[in-house]
Amino acid sequence: MKALACLLLVAAPAGLSAQHVSIGPQVAFGDYREVSSDLHYRGAGAGVKVTLTWKKFSADVDLSKVKYKPQTSAATADFDASEVDVRLRYYVTGPVSAELGFINRKMKPEFEAQSVGAVTLGARMAYVLGPGVRMALLVGVALCFFQGWSGGTAVNFYAPLIFQKASSLGASGAIFQTLMLNVSSLIFTTVALFLVDVAGRRPLLLIGSAGMAATLGFLGLCLHRGLPGIYSVVTVFAFNMFYQISVAPLAWLILSEIFPTRLRAKGQSVGTLAVWVSTYLSNQFLGPMMSYFEKSFGSVGPAFWVFGVICLLILVFGWKMVPETKQKTLEEIAGWWQHPQPATTSR
Repeated sequence: MKALACLLLVAAPAGLSAQHVSIGPQVAFGDYREVSSDLHYRGAGAGVKVTLTWKKFSADVDLSKVKYKPQTSAATADFDASEVDVRLRYYVTGPVSAELGFINRKMKPEFEAQSVGAVTLGARMAYVLGPGVRMALLVGVALCFFQGWSGGTAVNFYAPLIFQKASSLGASGAIFQTLMLNVSSLIFTTVALFLVDVAGRRPLLLIGSAGMAATLGFLGLCLHRGLPGIYSVVTVFAFNMFYQISVAPLAWLILSEIFPTRLRAKGQSVGTLAVWVSTYLSNQFLGPMMSYFEKSFGSVGPAFWVFGVICLLILVFGWKMVPETKQKTLEEIAGWWQHPQPATTSR
């Protein structure tokens, strides 16, 4: 069961220095599926979130109830589902807190076997970020997120399948082409080591993202129109070249340069998490997306157009938001975040 909750209103906290209470109503949407038995329900409902803070303690309580209605012929009756989510937090010292949580989900009696309960235990750290650091964090995490969703790792991961669908290559031929693709990755990454200090970070990001968008668009066209396999193979190698000289290394490089020294390790940790989460999601997403487009449109080509659109977003984001960090001191970069100027290429 999947549910989405949208916070509509949060009451202003009370004016006490060491304690406050906030209450906000919510609207919840849910989607429940059982593929094997062709059961599909969708629903909507209401909820409420309450937060209480007292000295070093705080508590969050989320309550929601959703009424589900059948969406397929196999699903014959409505049912209600409710969820209680409680989190208790104790601030140990400074930004460090320990947390204990409890989650309970229930459905009406005939679905009782599917009720779920869980207890969570963990810790969290929180920091107050200045305006400049917030902007640096936004740019760094966005670049790392875009790296995972640019299609680079997904294309490499599914390269044997792409080569087989694009040409008459057998399994052994597709694996050989994939091996050559990995060798080209090593070559292009080595080239990028020299280009970043010659051309600069920002020009490489813009040229690379534009090239990635163009090659992914053409790759999708080749697969959709059934063009000769050699076109698809060459296009995959061209896409890999643009990826390896731009988004692949620059997300890591720029991430290491944009944070002040005191927050660099933590900023890079958050960026690293964004890279691997987005990479995992994109790899998991491409397979089902290729299957969907192949069933719906007769080819897997449109799946690569989706990644091409994301590469266009990278181009716009890099043009508007990413500064040139080549030959810039940490003080100059920090000053740019405090007083942003139009992002221009370093001379």
